[in-house]
Amino acid sequence: MIRPEMLRVLNVLSQDFADRCPPGAPQMWVNSITRSVDQQRHLRRLGFTAHIPSAHCRGWAADIEMLWLEKFGTRDALAAVLLGRRDRGELNVIDEGRIWHISPNPACLHAFGVESDRPFTGAG
Repeated sequence: MIRPEMLRVLNVLSQDFADRCPPGAPQMWVNSITRSVDQQRHLRRLGFTAHIPSAHCRGWAADIEMLWLEKFGTRDALAAVLLGRRDRGELNVIDEGRIWHISPNPACLHAFGVESDRPFTGAG
């Protein structure tokens, strides 16, 4: 299940991306969000980068598809959105080739419209 805060982050990123794209362009594609430790181990056995512990296991990370967007000429638009947020310190972005791993900076959740009185612990 997705954290409501992470859903808000992804919705804001998706809207930022849509705002940079021509009408009819495909939407941002999220490959993975919350995963169990067993799922992480399975991915490692398959040869994927899957750290333990992982922000995915706590619901504070997502993998965003990038390669697929090259077919539509919109990859650079999404990269600009993600890297812009990274450069402002709002988002951690790791380029893993086909996908980019992202996680929000806990101190900057307000930049995504997340106002929460519960502290960000990273715990699920």
